Parts: sequence; C-alpha cells; structure tokens
Amino acid sequence: MQQPFVLRPYVESDMARIVEIVNAQSEAQTTLAEGLRVERTRRPEDKVLRLMATTADGTIVGTGLGYSGIGTKPGEFHIKIRVDRPYQGQGAGRALYQAIEEWALAEGAIRLAAGVREIDQDALPWAQRRGYAVEHHVFRSRLPLTDWDETAFAPYVEQAKTNGIRFSSFAAEITGEESYERCYDFVGRLMDDMPGALGRTRAPYERWRNNFRTLPDMNPAGWMLAIDGDRWVALSSVVRREDDGYFTGFTGVEREYRGRGIALALKVVSLTYARSVGAREIFTSNHSVNAPMLAVNRKLGYIPEPGHFNLAKLP
Repeated sequence: MQQPFVLRPYVESDMARIVEIVNAQSEAQTTLAEGLRVERTRRPEDKVLRLMATTADGTIVGTGLGYSGIGTKPGEFHIKIRVDRPYQGQGAGRALYQAIEEWALAEGAIRLAAGVREIDQDALPWAQRRGYAVEHHVFRSRLPLTDWDETAFAPYVEQAKTNGIRFSSFAAEITGEESYERCYDFVGRLMDDMPGALGRTRAPYERWRNNFRTLPDMNPAGWMLAIDGDRWVALSSVVRREDDGYFTGFTGVEREYRGRGIALALKVVSLTYARSVGAREIFTSNHSVNAPMLAVNRKLGYIPEPGHFNLAKLP
C-alpha cells in the first residue's frame, strides 16, 4: 500500500541508519566510520544532494544520493536510492528518485548514471521504467585462498621473469615525492583504459596522496607491480576493507604488454601476498566486456557470483 513519506536533507546522525540499510542489502559491508569519512571528505566543488525518506513519525526508511564530482564524467550525475526492505514498494524510492532527478537536471545534468544488483529482480525493471538502459554487466567473483595451490601457477610467474619482468610493489618502489606522483599518473592511465572509465574526473593528486598514505585499504604493500627494466607495465592491487574483506581493487596492463601472460603472473603474485597477510578468500569484479581478465580469473579458480548492472539515461 502506498503511503506518504517525508523527504528531508541528510544530517550526520543519519549515517548509522544508512549503514544499517545498506549492509542489509549488500554482500560488501561498510562501517559507520567509512560512511562518515566519505561524507566529510566531499570537495566544495562537488555537487551533492543526499535526502532521507521518513515516515510521519520520523522513522528513516530510505536514503537517496545525487552526486557529480570525482569518478563522474563532465555533466554526469550518479543517483543511488536505498529503501529498507519492509518499506519497499510503498513509494519512498519513487519520491526520493523524483526529487534527486529534478535537482540533477536543475544542476545541468546531461547524463544520469545508476547501478542495480543482479539479485534484486525488481530493481532493473524499476530503473528501466524510468528510462535507464544497461551499459555494462559487472561480475563479482570469489576465490577461496585456504586451499588455493599457488605452486600450480608458479610456471606463469617464472615465465614472466624469464621474459625480463620483475615483480615489486608500491611500498618497495616509493622513495620520495616523485614516486608518489609516478604512482598517481600510472594508476590514472591504467584506470582510464577500463571499460566506460575514460573521461571521469580523477581525485586531485593531494587528496589521492593523503589517502594513499593514511587509509588502511590503500596500503602500498598490497599494490603489486610488474616492471620491465625501469618501466612499470602492470598493476594489481589488494585492498582490505574495514569488515576484514580482501578485494582485488584493480588490475591493469599497459596496452603494448598485453597478451604476454603478465596479468596472470601478476595476479598470482598479488594473491600470494593476500594469503600471506591473512586473507582466507578474496573478491573481485570485472566488466562483462573484459573477456581477457575474465579468462584470467577463471584460470585462477575464481567462482562467479551475482554482480550488478551499470545503467545510464540521457535526460
């Protein structure tokens, strides 16, 4: 049954309830501290609107976020809507979406982006009724590491070494400020080659550098490198989320070095590292169009799980 909901601006004390709603609907959990950190580090130039939906008595039933800034393309606004399960289908999500879409259009949006989980069977039709189309299907995969046999993949690592590739990490290669700048440029160049990523706004260098030096999930020891002579040619990062989950945050190879088995060898090195620091399993996500990386993951033993759909709409 439809019922009226009150929309109001977000205040910081709402974050605990937001985390509760999000975690009840997500495989990857977050924390209050992480949610507050993200909200507190928004840039003044970012365009952000977060609204809360409540019942008449003030009970928070959902939240909506509209955002344009780091990670978006010029004129692109991301919209995220979450409604607590007991209140879904009663109009809170629709009210949140309408308010945030109107705001985004008033702010000059020329493209709206969203995402829905594959296992939420009603979410994709809900978005499609509002004009969204699927751009990418992103797979989530899991690799148990307790019984994973790294020796079976040692020949791939040795072959890469025979071909002149050595393996290192950001922790070993960073020697001063110029090294941080090199890391920033290298990561940015590889990430621009990800499906759908070209043109997105990058985090400013100073912000990236500060995060890299202070956030546990950006520990430079877990950012593994493949190096040819003095040239960095590939990267695979292992990050640890606050819920003790380990993820391959990103793997990329310079274009002229693809097809040589470097990605597979480097991921073996990164998985060996992950297990050495206590990871019992590790997760990753890949775009459905990234056939080479999906093939690497299958060979390593990753188990596919439901992923999500990246959606877009041109107003």
